[in-house]
Amino acid sequence: MSIYVPPDWRAHVQQAAAERASKDIAAIQHETAVTWASRAMASMAAYETGGRIQDLLDAEEYAHEALEHAALAGSSTFEMVEGALAQVRDSLSRPH
Repeated sequence: MSIYVPPDWRAHVQQAAAERASKDIAAIQHETAVTWASRAMASMAAYETGGRIQDLLDAEEYAHEALEHAALAGSSTFEMVEGALAQVRDSLSRPH
């Protein structure tokens, strides 16, 4: 059976197939959690320097995604990501 892949997605699907062949789902979820957490931290840093409310909203969304993927990766990843995001949560709760 062959599925239809839009032409502009083919490179992404090929990358995903290679990733699936080389990593288990827990490793993929771990890496994805770290990526989302890093985005949250970068967005918070942008908010603190520029004051754009969209950066603050992005930080909150990215932190949520990071925790979601970390939970799927397992307890050690969740604890690591939650600890890293503590500074983001603390910063979100402080008045700016």
